[in-house]
Amino acid sequence: MANEIPKGEFAELNLSDILLDDNIRQVAAEITGEDMNLVMSVRELGVLEPVIIRKDKAGKHHLRAGYRRYAAAKEVGLEVIPTMIYTVDELQGLEMALVENLQREDMNPIDRADALKQLVDKAGVPQKEVAARLGISEGYISQHWALLELPSSVQKAIRSGAMPYTCGREFARLKEAPKLQQAAFVEWEEKELTPKKLSVLVKDMLTAEDARKAAEPVKAEEKTKTPRKAKKDEEEEAVVTLVDQMRNAKIKVKSETGLRKLLMEWAEKVETSRKPETRRERELVLEGIRMAAGVELE
Repeated sequence: MANEIPKGEFAELNLSDILLDDNIRQVAAEITGEDMNLVMSVRELGVLEPVIIRKDKAGKHHLRAGYRRYAAAKEVGLEVIPTMIYTVDELQGLEMALVENLQREDMNPIDRADALKQLVDKAGVPQKEVAARLGISEGYISQHWALLELPSSVQKAIRSGAMPYTCGREFARLKEAPKLQQAAFVEWEEKELTPKKLSVLVKDMLTAEDARKAAEPVKAEEKTKTPRKAKKDEEEEAVVTLVDQMRNAKIKVKSETGLRKLLMEWAEKVETSRKPETRRERELVLEGIRMAAGVELE
């Protein structure tokens, strides 16, 4: 992890001399809603808390934390702003900004997740070490990263504060089913679901999805072939299953050839059965089906 960050130096800088790096631009939002209170405060009292600046080797000043204060000052037409300047490398500056921002209660989960990801990706530091350095758990980091994989509509709702973090975690449970995520979002939006009700909805969706997958026919290429020397009880079990299925369907065929073809097709559709392979198996199946009620050779 980065070395210990040196002490900062207080100074007032011209807004025009402060650079916004890409990561700041990505999380920068227009001043609306609650941020207007900050604008009013800055207009009346000025910027009371310094923003955090990283000074690079070329002497340029990069904003690392305090974007809303910077934006509010710009909005009201201030020319200078109080700053704390740190002469550190990019990694130290990123870590410094992250620690600063994590202390903000109003930092939304999406921005927090993005900041954590930048720290790990750019620094190449193991997640475990990042967690130890910042005093958070690895689970905390993983749960936030999962939010970055959510659909843009869900991320937007979380970032704006319309959706709580707990709801975002519920949507993350549906990451393998994008259509279900979208359906759940519509339901959440229309019915204004609480985290608890959304949790129930997601659980029901996952249960239904598991049941649907279990009922799907097993694809031929995914089937595990049965050894040719199958035991007699396994053969007879397959016969009974196929016979019962065809009896319930009350199928009639015109010839033994048609019966054989139908049998092969039927076996592919029966999840609990398998296609007979040996001659003995085929004979057992044909014999069983001939005796099955509702299955006749016309």
